[in-house]
Amino acid sequence: MSQKTVQRDHPWLMRTYSGHSSAKASNELYRMNLNKGQTGLSVAFDLPTQTGYDSDHPLARGEVG
Repeated sequence: MSQKTVQRDHPWLMRTYSGHSSAKASNELYRMNLNKGQTGLSVAFDLPTQTGYDSDHPLARGEVG
């Protein structure tokens, strides 16, 4: 006789990929979304950081800060 195993799915993670012009504005957005039921954070960093450039690299000028 075989025994069936029941696997329960975990609830979906609800996230938005977001960021704002300042740390304060981003923090307010993240806290508001978490209070509304969002279950995780996907933080949008500046483009140079995402592509591996230092913030003081010439190609990062105008994209950081």
